Amino acid sequence: MEKQKGNITYCKDLCHIMKRSLLRIAIALVVVGVVAAWFGGAFVTDRIDPEQSIQQKANPADPAAVAFAVKTPVTQWYEAVGVVRPKLETSIESQVQATILDVQVRSGDTVKAGTPLIILDSRQLNARVEQAQEAVSSAKSAKAQAAQAITAAQARYDQTKADYGRMSTLVKSGAVTAQEVDKARADFLQAQAALAQARDGLDAAGAKIRQAEKAALDAQISLDYAVITAPEDSQIVKRLAEPGDLAFPGKALLVLQTGSSLRLEAAVREGLIAKARVGERFPVTIEALSDTEGGGKTTAVIEEVVPFADPKTRTFLVKAGLPRMDGVYPGMFGRLFIPLGMRQAVLIPPQALRRIGQLDMVRVKEGDTWRNVAVRTGKMQNSMVEIVSGLHGGEELALFEEIPEQTGGTTKASSQEMQSQAPTETASPATEAQ
Repeated sequence: MEKQKGNITYCKDLCHIMKRSLLRIAIALVVVGVVAAWFGGAFVTDRIDPEQSIQQKANPADPAAVAFAVKTPVTQWYEAVGVVRPKLETSIESQVQATILDVQVRSGDTVKAGTPLIILDSRQLNARVEQAQEAVSSAKSAKAQAAQAITAAQARYDQTKADYGRMSTLVKSGAVTAQEVDKARADFLQAQAALAQARDGLDAAGAKIRQAEKAALDAQISLDYAVITAPEDSQIVKRLAEPGDLAFPGKALLVLQTGSSLRLEAAVREGLIAKARVGERFPVTIEALSDTEGGGKTTAVIEEVVPFADPKTRTFLVKAGLPRMDGVYPGMFGRLFIPLGMRQAVLIPPQALRRIGQLDMVRVKEGDTWRNVAVRTGKMQNSMVEIVSGLHGGEELALFEEIPEQTGGTTKASSQEMQSQAPTETASPATEAQ
């Protein structure tokens, strides 16, 4: 009997434990479900699914201002990306081999013509100059000696000539023998040859002087190369050497931008190279100046088209000259816009857009009521926004903000006024330009 009671008690405890475990599991499942529903947005009452037009209860009162969606032709553009580079760029190299003692400029410095840029070790160059000057002095001394030798040879020549003349006269009267005449004649010929040799020595000494002077001039020019100066007014673009480096011909030490003219070098795909002709003007945007006055937008003139296509990218290099712009420097990123043609686009003022959650909404009038419509927007150009989908053009839209009045006119913008304000549009080369 006691054994049966013990079994009954054990079964009751086991059932109680199982009930508590099941209850915990059920509570955990409920909590997990609530959390999943929360993250899934089940408790967000104002969520709107994408691409779904939502109709809400119309506001019985008409909006204070309205505008019309305008369907108008716009220009489709191809964006060619490029880099700003100087028109004239000079690479500074050393004309002699020497160690760099000092580099007196840094990147970004503006220098005048003749400003010292780099100082080289000139000790060996000075030694060459001194050696060349000594060679000039030695050649001049040799020339002086040659001149003295000519004087001596001339005197000897004059004496032997006179002696030979007398002997030739006396031999007829028998006062001298024929042997003495022959000896006088031989002395005369030797003196004549010595004089000619002395004169040749003087000419050779003069040639050596000229050679030594040219060597001295070359050494002096090399010494002048020890100080590298700016060839003209320019700006330092790159500094490629530091003190202690070895400078030698062919090694670039500095890169200078000579002149203030810049241009945009852009890669244009081969299918559009016929449109990028020299002399044509196209819009250009410098992205780094997008937040400045003017938005970094300007017009460039095509100056050069490299007649060779890159076989990897199938593009041509087009160089467009830029006007003078503050804040533009070599190396900046830019875009060159080439027109592809015209297409139809729907444009609305930005005051007609309202952001709800993840969607852009507009209020469209249908009959006497207003309803909310989800739209997909494109790029904004000047004061207009392109509507990619959701509107077809001609719809009357409510303005959430009034359009600033330019001449004190009405707050209702007509379709003709909206079309007159419609700008050209920039197409993405990845989508529309292909």
